[in-house]
This record gives sequence, C-alpha cells and structure tokens, in this order.
Amino acid sequence: MKNQRPLGNRTVKRSSILLLLPAIFILNAAVMPARAQDAAPAAEPAEPVVKPWVFKGDMGLNLSQNAQTNWSAGGESSIAGNAILNLNATYNKNRHKWVSNLNTEYGLTWTPSNKLNKTVDKLIVNTQYGYALDKKDHWFLSAEADFRTQYDKGYKDVAAHLADNDTAPTYISRIMAPGYLNISVGVEYHLKSLLDVYVSPAVMRTTFVADQFLADQGAFGVNKRIGNTDGRYLMQAGLQVKGHLNWEITPKIILSSDLALFTPYTKDFGNFVVDWDVQLVMKVTSWLNATIGTSLKYDDKVKTTDKNGNIRGAKVQFREMLTVGIAYMFSTEKK
Repeated sequence: MKNQRPLGNRTVKRSSILLLLPAIFILNAAVMPARAQDAAPAAEPAEPVVKPWVFKGDMGLNLSQNAQTNWSAGGESSIAGNAILNLNATYNKNRHKWVSNLNTEYGLTWTPSNKLNKTVDKLIVNTQYGYALDKKDHWFLSAEADFRTQYDKGYKDVAAHLADNDTAPTYISRIMAPGYLNISVGVEYHLKSLLDVYVSPAVMRTTFVADQFLADQGAFGVNKRIGNTDGRYLMQAGLQVKGHLNWEITPKIILSSDLALFTPYTKDFGNFVVDWDVQLVMKVTSWLNATIGTSLKYDDKVKTTDKNGNIRGAKVQFREMLTVGIAYMFSTEKK
C-alpha cells in the first residue's frame, strides 16, 4: 500500500491534452489554406480583348460669305459652302486585313453674276484586302477595287451655260461622266498609321462616260461613237502606284496626302495619270477646324480647248481651298 502512487493528476493532464486536440486541428485547418494562398504566384492580368473591326469617320460643314455694297475696288457678293464626309471600316486579325473607305465632298458658291455653281465635287469608294507576308504586318499581298466619280454637272463657261439656258448642252462633266473603276493586285507596304505605299503591276482601269453628248465628243479618252457601236468606256491595263500619308505633326495639326499614279501598257507607257490631294487640318477646338487643301490632276486623255473651241493638249489641273468650319470625328479604336 505504501508503494501505490496517486493517479488523479495524471488523469487530469491526459484529459486536458485530449480536449486540446480538436482545437489544434481546427486552427491548423484554418491557417493552412491562407498559407497556401500566400505561397501561390499572383495570377497574371487578363489580356484586353482586341476587336477585329474598327470604324472611324469624320464629317464637316464649311461656310463663307462676302457682302459688298458700292465697293469702289470692284468685286461682288458671294456665298459659298461645302460638306465633307469620310468613313472607314477596318478588319485586322490573324494576318488578314480588309480596309474600306468612303470619301465624298460637295461644295457650291453663289454670286449675282454666275448664280449657283459647284466648286468641289467628288465621290470615292475604295476597298482593299491584304494578307500579311511578315509577322510585323509591314508587307501585304493585296487586291483592291477603287471607284471614283462626281455628283453634279460641271461647266467650263458658266456664263455661256446661263445664256443658253440649257437649250444646248454646255456641260463638260456629270455623274458617271467620267467614272473610273480600277481593279488591281499588288504589294503594299504599311508603316503603322503613318504611311501606306501600294504598287500594282496588274491593274485594269476602266473609264466610263455614261452620257452620249460627251461620249460623241470622245471626252475623257473614250472613242467617239461610230454607227451603233458603244463608245462610252475605255479599258486599259497598266501599272499603278498609290501612296497615303497621315502625319500627326502635333495633336492639333494633321497633314494628310493621297497620291495615285497610273500608266498604261501601251505606246504611252511612262505617261502617268496623276491624282494628288494634300490636306492640312488645324483643330481650333474639338468642333472647329481650319483646313487648307490642294488637288492636282493630270490626264493626257483629258484635252482642253481654247476660247475659239479648238482642241488643245492636256494641261495640269490645280485647285486650292482654304476653309473654316465645324467638324465631328469618331472612332471605335481604343488607344
């Protein structure tokens, strides 16, 4: 009996340990997921979804007015205005690029002597598909269709037109007279949004004169109508070079230039048809622009006439405009 030890304290300790085990297990289960989450690498942010289609456009309205009363230096009052609309749709995905453009402009001026007469008149629809030949999307194998015409009648001598009162045709152009359709295959060099150069050794250029009065004169190079033959169009295969520059000099000053050259695979090869537009846009505010624009054209088949009506050779055509007006631009492209 003397050697028997008391069991009360040992029993209490064992009971306490057994009671602590569930608490330790619960605490460990709560801490371990937090440690695992801290140890896991941070998830990379998801890449932004790039939509293949981008739509852009701008539209503007320019007006000018001049009033004179008993002005000793001469001249007369005038009112002028022109409207502009440019639309662009671009698809770009997996080396495939498809670009379509609509560029149109129409302007009128009114004076007491010449009444209402157009100052600018153009309609251009263009679509081009390209497949990138390199991973940087600089070089493309491309196919293009380009259509150009105007809306309204144009007169060389407005005074003669008013005097004849349209009893005898005096116009020199109208819608689809001329009209130009170029279909081509070539190679394009693309440098971001700054520069595009397109060279096509295989282009079919068709000139339409959908007006019998002008077609009978052989206007714009079409053959004169002989008997019942149709001489209202001219088809030429040739070489085409096109360039487009869009230079943002400053956020508020943008210079753009479009140059198109064509020469036929005939004896006249090397005699280029030139169509060159330059435009400098200065943004005064988000809605107000000042624009300086020039257009230079040359076509050996567009002959001129002297004051006596004798046909002379082709000449360089040039037009310059300075306008101030309201403008609105939009784009779905995310910068």
